[in-house]
Amino acid sequence: MDQLNFSFWFGLALAIPIGIFVNLVTPSIGQWWAKRNRSRSLQQTKALKRELLKIEQIAKEPGQHQVFLLEAVLLITLLTSAFGVMTGLFFALSNLAFSGSKGLAIGAQFTSIFGGVLIAREVIDTLRRSKQIKNIDKYREEVATKLKELGDGGTDA
Repeated sequence: MDQLNFSFWFGLALAIPIGIFVNLVTPSIGQWWAKRNRSRSLQQTKALKRELLKIEQIAKEPGQHQVFLLEAVLLITLLTSAFGVMTGLFFALSNLAFSGSKGLAIGAQFTSIFGGVLIAREVIDTLRRSKQIKNIDKYREEVATKLKELGDGGTDA
């Protein structure tokens, strides 16, 4: 731990925002790439239609939206607990094994970072889907626009 300098902490501070940013722009990049590749375009079209169908099924019944959110909260809680336990275990083992194993301490830090990014991604995805469910008509329009851009006039997958 004595050798952790400014660049480590700076890298750590940037890792989570960069991970979140990448997850936010990935769908846009996928949409752009799909427009340039026909097979990718077909895959993107099918994925958009599947996603729309899932969102429409949840939006049909208000109770389903609540169930969706409850399941998401439980998953996020489970992930948070699991990564917390793994990180704590690595730190505990780093203090017990070989007079303070730096490898295990570093593993604990990376587990914490990876867990944080994964949990943030899940939260962002849940918030995005919840917004789509609440604004289903707007989401249908967005999907229709994307399908037109991909060259699909709305045929079934």
